[in-house]
Amino acid sequence: MTSKRQGQHLLILINDILDLAKVEAGKMSLELSEFAVRQLVEDTLMLVNESALKHNIRMVTIFPDDGDALTLNADRLRVKQVLLNLLFKLG
Repeated sequence: MTSKRQGQHLLILINDILDLAKVEAGKMSLELSEFAVRQLVEDTLMLVNESALKHNIRMVTIFPDDGDALTLNADRLRVKQVLLNLLFKLG
């Protein structure tokens, strides 16, 4: 893992800890917006792809032909955090 990726991973972990403290204190606020699920998934996979390849893991996305139309109304950052946490648990 490169220094830049390690820094990104560390920042994600720190943000997760801070967010957990906010949830426990009842101070978590969500920023709802509509976003493309496919783009979020692909952006997230790019963050872990290098690490996955070092472990001989090939990460791919498979969406239906109309997958670009799939949107979600949620807090984009929180959804990305969940995906990153799940992916890092796999590695």
